[in-house]
Amino acid sequence: MEMIEKRISDGSVLQLIRTWIQVGVVDEGRLLVSETGTGQGQTNSPLLTNIYLHCVLDEWFEDEVKPRLKWEAHEIRFADDAVLCFQHQEDAEKVRRSYRSGSGNTV
Repeated sequence: MEMIEKRISDGSVLQLIRTWIQVGVVDEGRLLVSETGTGQGQTNSPLLTNIYLHCVLDEWFEDEVKPRLKWEAHEIRFADDAVLCFQHQEDAEKVRRSYRSGSGNTV
């Protein structure tokens, strides 16, 4: 909710989103309730995923990764699929090493 509250200030919309997150989904006659996030197949899932990925992937790539690279780099994202493009292999390997080491934001 923290990431959503950065972008939405309307209390009634925030309450609706909280309700979405807490509601379950019926699968083969059984109610499945997720402990965290939204359940697979819920119609609000793509919207909330897009907000989350904007905060953790798009902003990270722009604010943390790109300033530390020597050459041009771009991120292309559609829903929950993303491709990172680098002008030179050296920068791509630098980001991959950072990701594999688990440091995430220290490229």
